[in-house]
Amino acid sequence: MTTIDSHTGIPILASRFHEDWYLMGSLSEVIADACKHTVSRHVLSHDAELLRSGLSSIDVEKLWLSCLDGSFTFGPEGTVASGPALMEMILQECRRFGVEEPTYRADFSEGYRDAVVAEVKAFGEEGYPLMSGRLLRCADKCSPDLAFRFLLETYHALSVDIDESRYESLRKIGEGLGYDPLVVVRVAALVEDA
Repeated sequence: MTTIDSHTGIPILASRFHEDWYLMGSLSEVIADACKHTVSRHVLSHDAELLRSGLSSIDVEKLWLSCLDGSFTFGPEGTVASGPALMEMILQECRRFGVEEPTYRADFSEGYRDAVVAEVKAFGEEGYPLMSGRLLRCADKCSPDLAFRFLLETYHALSVDIDESRYESLRKIGEGLGYDPLVVVRVAALVEDA
């Protein structure tokens, strides 16, 4: 099983597009940089294929935007035309670096579906019902693994306060999914002081 680390996957790639992301290069250069690492490009390729084939354009776009606080737009005059167009760009870069077919599989995450869905629903109850709905569709149509990584990045981008028990639940899910501990630690700073 591929280990998800703190530099892997679409949610982490999306988070690179902060306010001054353009200083890192063009859109394709930032994507290419993420594809330089073998594990990253396999997970990126898998994530992009799941999103492109499993979700509507608006869901892909809103999930992407939920991971950042910067100036990234979709549309005719935006950074890229649409969510599916962006996923295709990512797949092309992955192919350029030698990934013909996505080889990373998140099937292992099915055993964590209920726990991920419960956390996503709790997020919705905290005042984010539309995003919660998109995350639930991601868990259903893509994988619980990908939905959970989007949830973590969304918490981080929005700086949503979480309590100790929520953090512990997120940590246990991440541990069960085999994530590097740094993936969930990104939201540790959001734990409210008791």
